[in-house]
Amino acid sequence: MSVNERISINMMNVGKCNKCNIVNDEVLSYIQNKISIADEETLVRICKSAFTSEDIKNSKTLLFESIPTDKRKILRKNKGKEERDVADMINLFKTTEPDLIPVFVARQLDKLPPILWDHLYCSKLLKDMITMKTEIVGIKSTYATLECVNELRTEVYELKTDSQPPASAFKMNMKRGAWHQWTETVDRWNSHMIMICCPMR
Repeated sequence: MSVNERISINMMNVGKCNKCNIVNDEVLSYIQNKISIADEETLVRICKSAFTSEDIKNSKTLLFESIPTDKRKILRKNKGKEERDVADMINLFKTTEPDLIPVFVARQLDKLPPILWDHLYCSKLLKDMITMKTEIVGIKSTYATLECVNELRTEVYELKTDSQPPASAFKMNMKRGAWHQWTETVDRWNSHMIMICCPMR
């Protein structure tokens, strides 16, 4: 059986494939595919300008009917209801397990608007760039390079090797304090090497 044959038309303008969990809706398809690359404010403005109030209202109803959720569908009224309806749909997408969300597809691709530079907030992009730059500077100042790690590993290995007592140490006269004198020398050497390998910031 073909995909088209498996699609049952529950409403005049909505196609649903219950077996493969695919639902035809341009608004929901657009939000589902753009939610990961556009911020909420941008999505709300694009949907408000590209789709009719009736499209947004019907898509919100379809989304709440297609996803098992305890959230109550709020009936938005008055001025700005389209923006709030789109925000409700975005919030439901974000708070629902991906496996529970159907795959929304668009039959009329010409209804899907592109995301242009005019839709984006330049201030938000600038803020994100500054945040990213700060994080990169922080990483550079706190993370050690591979070369430094290798050098430290070599110095620690040499330090371990140098701190082993020589064979002559076992022939020392413990009663005369020669062993204690030798260990004090090793301790001073170790402290000196630690200061070199791990200087205080």
